[in-house]
Order: sequence, then structure tokens, then C-alpha cells
Amino acid sequence: MKLILILLSPLIWVTGFCAESPLELVKDGVPSATIVLSEKPTAGAQLAAYELQHVIRLMTGAELPMVRNESQIRGIPLYVGESPGTVRRNLKCSDFGPEEYTVRFFPDAIVMMGSDDPEYGKVNYNNPQTYPRLEQNLHASLYAVYDFLEQFCDVRFYLPGDLGIAFTPGKTLAIRNYRDIRRKPFMSAMRNVNFCDPDIPGFRDKPRDLALLKHRWRMATNYGMANHNTMSLFYRYWGPANPKHKALANLFIEKRPEYFAQGYDGKYSGFMPWAYPGDPDIPSQVCSTNPDVIRILAGQAVNAYRGGENPGSTYPHYRRISGMPFTYPMLFEDNNFYCKCKRCEASLADKPQAERKAWRYFNFVNAIAGEAAKSEPGAGIGAGVYSIPYVERIPLHKNLSIQMMLGIHAWYLPGVQKHHQEFYQAWKKKAGNRPVTLWTYMLAPCWDARRFYKYNQFFPGFYPEATVRIFRRFTEEGVNGWFCETFLEFNFLEIFLASKLCDNPQFNAEKELEEFFSRYFGNAAKPMRQYYKEVEDTFWNPENYPAELRNRQMGMLVLGAHTDRVNWALGTPERLAKLDALFREAGKLAANDVERARLNLFENRIHRQMMEGRKKFEQRESVRSVPVPKLVVPMLSKAGDKIDSSR
Repeated sequence: MKLILILLSPLIWVTGFCAESPLELVKDGVPSATIVLSEKPTAGAQLAAYELQHVIRLMTGAELPMVRNESQIRGIPLYVGESPGTVRRNLKCSDFGPEEYTVRFFPDAIVMMGSDDPEYGKVNYNNPQTYPRLEQNLHASLYAVYDFLEQFCDVRFYLPGDLGIAFTPGKTLAIRNYRDIRRKPFMSAMRNVNFCDPDIPGFRDKPRDLALLKHRWRMATNYGMANHNTMSLFYRYWGPANPKHKALANLFIEKRPEYFAQGYDGKYSGFMPWAYPGDPDIPSQVCSTNPDVIRILAGQAVNAYRGGENPGSTYPHYRRISGMPFTYPMLFEDNNFYCKCKRCEASLADKPQAERKAWRYFNFVNAIAGEAAKSEPGAGIGAGVYSIPYVERIPLHKNLSIQMMLGIHAWYLPGVQKHHQEFYQAWKKKAGNRPVTLWTYMLAPCWDARRFYKYNQFFPGFYPEATVRIFRRFTEEGVNGWFCETFLEFNFLEIFLASKLCDNPQFNAEKELEEFFSRYFGNAAKPMRQYYKEVEDTFWNPENYPAELRNRQMGMLVLGAHTDRVNWALGTPERLAKLDALFREAGKLAANDVERARLNLFENRIHRQMMEGRKKFEQRESVRSVPVPKLVVPMLSKAGDKIDSSR
């Protein structure tokens, strides 16, 4: 064998051997390799071993034995995580940086391992509660196994469950053209997604399958997150929470109304209804200038930095990862009802009205960051520009990270894209060398149809080609992390491509997009590619939207653009007829049960609701076109007059 050494980037070293012969893991349905764990494996290594065993069984029908005693090895040992076999080969977890991992090929073994937290609880493969956390938890041995499966076994993870795993089945699995890998994900701060519930009866993914998909997509949150995180003060200082939530109710210390937004007594805002149902005086924010509030929240950041927990906070287990920055998430709660006390009002008195929201927020997080730094100079605060205007003269504490919230699902609108790009570039420049992360909304048009306007069934929005362009630019500009809210059922392909680029900017997303259709839909690939292309060319074309909407600035979330008339102007009868014909053609071409099952899933989640939605839209339009009945009533000249019914 010939040794090769290739430097791809500062994040990826590839060293390996040009194989003279393939490494057979399964031969004619019989295992010829053994998965090897240590006597006390990390949680990350345990889950990695289960995933390796499960996927190879799907591919070949053979179950590789899994052992913890090297005397039981039969065939090629596949070492997962640190064990005596890896230590003998000079590979230990402590040798890796945060999230770093390797896939190493030896003449007599394969090693898949990386930086894992020393957590050794038993992993139950059927119980996601036992899996490694995605937040502030290192489990890079799992990444090593996924890289091995994708790069050397040609596996792809597109959707939850076994149906979402694409591979070439066969009774023999042989590894060819293998090479060593040592790398870590590109966006170190975070790569994570919140899957919103689209409420599709009968087609809801299982929590276990969703949890595994996030791991398969290398999802993690390490630092740089900004989120609403002041509720712990309510539990401690507003009043005892609803007894149904005993752990929260037990947090109460004493009543301190001065810690909360003033000016809202008796004006029930509906805030925190699970904890304080019907409380007419419940404030909707903390007082952002109260010194005790600043001290308490800074104390939470310091406590998390030191490894403590903060019960009642949005992130009770948030902690520092050695070798990475630390920023404790902090946003106001999700409303605009801020404190009106004299101190808060005086702090903004000399600021222009248009800038006050920005000044209020950054005065708040700067103060928390400054207070936290007194105890722990490395304890930072995760700030977020959540619908906050850019103000050049606002100072930023050196210990802040900056997360920008962007509704990229509407970047087909020139006015929105221009506004967002200017906002993004300005804040990114202002952040300087502070970590910069993104919170993207990829919700449209499902959110508008099902949550906003309630017309429920809609013409879908696919934009995988646009997603590749957008995220390639984010990686080129050095963004440190990405979080997303989306409806997985409709935009899984976009999220798959985005997550791969955030993990590795050298990922050939354009090629992968084209290969998706043959990998996933098999013989039905050609019409399904045309289907996606037709939808994206329609949805992402600004000329298909009203001129007023194209040039409108709609804030940063951009929710509400798709009224039913805007949406169904895209889904014309002619276009739906074309899409339906393509889908029917795909159905005829499907050659096996897996291809038919994937088309059935697509039909039940996307295609059928679209076809039915057009009919219901036309019914609504028919009703709306009927003139409103009118009744003329004579005006009475004075009280007590009677209407003359003869007139």
C-alpha cells in the first residue's frame, strides 16, 4: 500500500492508503467484521456503535457482532470510540480537540473515534432520552461513524426513520478507495434545527427517529446561541408557579415586583399561561435596568460557565466546553411590552424613538456581560439582533456573541433580500472578531397557511438550489454557527444541504442535489427532479409575486407574505396539472417497495394537500365573489319613531 498525505483545509487532514484490495465487512450475507467498544464506552461511542450496526444490517441483512472483549473479535475489528485497541495504535480521546474525530484504516483494523465527553451512562437505542445531548456535549465518535458510512459505504440520511436512509442494498459490503480522515465541523458554534409540527394526521415522525436524524446531520449547539431566557426570575421572584409544575413552583423565593416591567398592572398579557394562568397582573418582561436583575442574570451566566445548572432557565444545563468560547444565551421575552419605570424611561430619554429598542436591549446585555466578567472574564453573553434595527453608535461588550435572525425563506423578494443583506453585513462588520451566528427561518409558506391565515393547504415552497447559494456564501464569509426553524416534512432537502455545508464548506452540494433524486426516488428520479425544479422556479421567482410585495420591507422574520391569493397565484390550475402529471409518471416508474413507499410519503405530505388545497381555494373564491346582501333601513328622525313597514 502507498501512503498518501493531503492537506485540504485547516479543518480537514486526509491521510491514508491507496487500497490494493477492498476490505470486506460482510461477505454473501455473513459478517466478516466485528464492532469493538471498550469495557466502559462513552455514550457517544455506544450510540455510534448501534448506528453502525443498524445501517449495515439495513444494507446487507447481516448483523455485525458488537463486543467489548477483544478476544471475541472475528474478522476485521471496527473500533468505535477509545478502547485498548485504539490506545495501542496511539489514538486516545484526549488527543482530539472539541468535536474533532478520525476515521483511520490500519492493515488489520478500522478506527472510528473522536472527542467524547466522559459520560458513560447506558444508551438504550430505542430510547432517545438516553442519547448524548445536542447542547454542550461532545460525541465526535458518532461523527466518525457517520463519515465512515457516508464516504465509504455511500449512505445518505435524508429523512427520519429507515425509509429516509438511502443506500445500495447487497449481500456483500466491501470498502474500496479508503483513506484516513481527521477533521472537525466547520461551524463550531452550532449547527442545529427546530422541527416545527406541521400537524399532518397519521404522518407524524417518531421522536426517536427525529432525534437520530439530528445526530446523523451532526447537529449540535456549543456556543453563540441567543434566546428568550429571563423566565427563571418569574419563578423565583414573581410568585409560585402553577402547582402542576412542582419543580418550577419550588423555585419561588420571595415576591419582588420591582424586578419586573412596570406599567402593566391589571392588563393581562397572557404571558406564561402554563405557570401563572389568569394572573391579571403578570408582567411580560423583566425590568432591564434593575441592578439586582442584572446581577442575578450575570450570576446565572457565571454559574453555567463554572459547570453549574440554572433550574427554570431556558437552558438549565448550558455549560462551557473546554477549548471553545462560552456565551450564555440572553434575549428579552418574545413581546414588545417593556418596562415603563422611571429608570428605564430615563435611560432612553436622549435616544431617537427609532433606536430605542436597540439601545434598551444592548444596554441590558452589555450590563450583564460586564457584571459576569467581574467574576469570570471568559463568561460571555449570547446576544441576538431579533427584529432590532442596526444602530452604528451602540457599543458592544467584548464578551458578546452576535446572532442574527433572518427569514431567508423570503429572499425571493428583492426588497426583503436587499434589506436583510444590508442588515446582515452591517451587524457582521460591527461584531468584529466576536462570534457571529445565524438563526434562520425556513418556514414559508407552511407557517402562513397553517398558523397565520389558517387556509391550511397550500402550494409548497421548494428552494434547494437557492439554499446552496445562500449557505455557500455564509460559509465563505466565516459565519460561526447556524440555527434554523423549519417544517421538516416540506423542506427536508433544503435543511439536509444547508447542514452539510455548515459541517463542511467543501461539500459538493450542487452535485449532491442532483444525485439526491436517483438515490432517494430511484427509477422515479427524472420526473421527481422535474417536479422539484418546477416548484422552485415558480416559488423563487419574484416575477410571480405582486409588485407591491416584491419591494416591501417586511421585518426580519417575513411571516405573512403568503395570503391564500398570493400563494395560489403560484399554484395555477395549469401548473398543478403539470405537477400532477409528473407525479403520476413517477408512480408508474417506481420499481420496488421502497421507491413506492417514498412516493407515497411525498404524496401524503406534500402532493395531495396541494391538489386538494387548490380546490378549496377555488371554493373560497366562489363564495367571496358573491355580492354581499344589502338591506336599506330608513333613518329615524328621533328616538321613539317607528319604522313604517309599508315603505
